[in-house]
Amino acid sequence: MDFGTELKGCVCRINNCAIELFSMEEDLEIEDEDSWDLVGRDLRLKATFMYIDLSRVISSCESDERKKTLTGLANKFFYFMDEVMISVFPLFGQQPSARSMPYFIANSHDESYLHKLSGFMDALDYQISQMPQHLKST
Repeated sequence: MDFGTELKGCVCRINNCAIELFSMEEDLEIEDEDSWDLVGRDLRLKATFMYIDLSRVISSCESDERKKTLTGLANKFFYFMDEVMISVFPLFGQQPSARSMPYFIANSHDESYLHKLSGFMDALDYQISQMPQHLKST
């Protein structure tokens, strides 16, 4: 597989993971204890794919400025995902009633999950659109 095709696959997976993350906000509002483990695993899996794919996209950038911009965006995104995981999936000793997305949003001084994710994806789409044509997904 050539490098351009691999990068197109990375960009496609990043976009697909982002779309799936957008659709997960309702899943984070469920109160069914049995579903929490699956939702948590799904979030971690999507974040892992995005980490690997973003790393490949960033390393393929020829411009140091673009690398720095994409790295900053990725760092903000993964910091936010860590906040979500810690808040929504609390460690031992915390009350299960605190385990929900509304609780996270109410106790967060930041913007909503969807707003932050949307901002990240818009900025990422812009940066990817500035890449050479042969590296972008079709």
